[in-house]
Amino acid sequence: FYRYGIQGLCDSLSLTERDSILYMYRSPILWSGERQVCGNQINVHLADSAADWARLPLTGMMSEHIAEDCYNQMSGSDMTIWFADTTVRRLYVEGNVQLNGFPMESDSTYNKFVYVESSYMDAYFNDNKIDRINFWPETTTKVTPLYLAKRNSYFLPKFKWFEFIRPKSPEDVFVVPVEM
Repeated sequence: FYRYGIQGLCDSLSLTERDSILYMYRSPILWSGERQVCGNQINVHLADSAADWARLPLTGMMSEHIAEDCYNQMSGSDMTIWFADTTVRRLYVEGNVQLNGFPMESDSTYNKFVYVESSYMDAYFNDNKIDRINFWPETTTKVTPLYLAKRNSYFLPKFKWFEFIRPKSPEDVFVVPVEM
């Protein structure tokens, strides 16, 4: 499907009017801006035909392209994302939380990446950027300068970027990409 602020792709989907939830099955992917969300199943709640929240109950990953080969990535067992005006407002993740992030320096460059593991994560976004993020109860954190890092450590194990199959216009909804 294609909407101005959010696009999606999956093998099978169903919409239940009673609870206004769009159920996406078998390799579902959602895109909003520079962010991509994928998992085994995605349930999207619609309020006035706009996405209000999305839940990935069977593992999920949210990725954001920030520069060249740099992608902020967050994954976990059960993920819930809340939207406001087609932008991510909050991300809550339960179980097996992993984060690979590239914090921007004050001079707008990236010179390190951070890897974090925890059981729970709650992130709040403001102006399409992470405003604050909390992990609990315990975290394992590793900060690596980019000049010391191996390129394959930039990515979480299940990371894939699917921009090449993203619908770019309403007409793309009827085109099945060769890559699928």
